[in-house]
Amino acid sequence: MSLRERVHALRKEHGWSQGELAEKVGADPAQISRYENGRITPSADVVVRIAEVFDVSTDYLLVGDAPRRPFRRGDEALGERLSQVIKPGTVHPGPQLHRRPRHQDPPQSPRRRHQLTARPHQHPQESPDR
Repeated sequence: MSLRERVHALRKEHGWSQGELAEKVGADPAQISRYENGRITPSADVVVRIAEVFDVSTDYLLVGDAPRRPFRRGDEALGERLSQVIKPGTVHPGPQLHRRPRHQDPPQSPRRRHQLTARPHQHPQESPDR
């Protein structure tokens, strides 16, 4: 089912006119008509508002074979996922950082070690009589 068909079917399911849906999503009734007739495609912002008004996921509106799921804001979905991962009342230690003790120097390549220990190249001094 296409976006235009989904919007039309959901609007009919709720018993709303195009004007009522337009009012709820902050659009013009003529725009809703054009969405449903497939003459124009709503912007991403309008798709999100339509999904929110109908309480369906944006996937359901945009992807033909997507299952119907309730609308969730991005921050709500993240909070729900975190609550599943971290049990309430437990302390999560956070990522384990592997740090070298401060007294150790970082490992050096043999070439760098040579550069640090070799004497600087000395140029022969030019004699004043030249």
